[in-house]
Amino acid sequence: MDLPIMGQRHKDVKNKLSAPPRLTATSLIQFLNRPGWCLKMACTSHHTFGNIGETKISSLGAHNLIIPDQFSI
Repeated sequence: MDLPIMGQRHKDVKNKLSAPPRLTATSLIQFLNRPGWCLKMACTSHHTFGNIGETKISSLGAHNLIIPDQFSI
């Protein structure tokens, strides 16, 4: 079953992964060690979710209106 909540992923907790990512001294050093990757990521186009597309969600109520369309029951 796919649930719209984040599960506790033990490896993510162990590796201190967070969403959104925290900017720490360690992560900054990792970015500086990979300038090519940073440049490529900065130049990529804006990513969207395929099932939502260009839908503009301005509030939680608007988000609730598109949720039923996402399930094939």
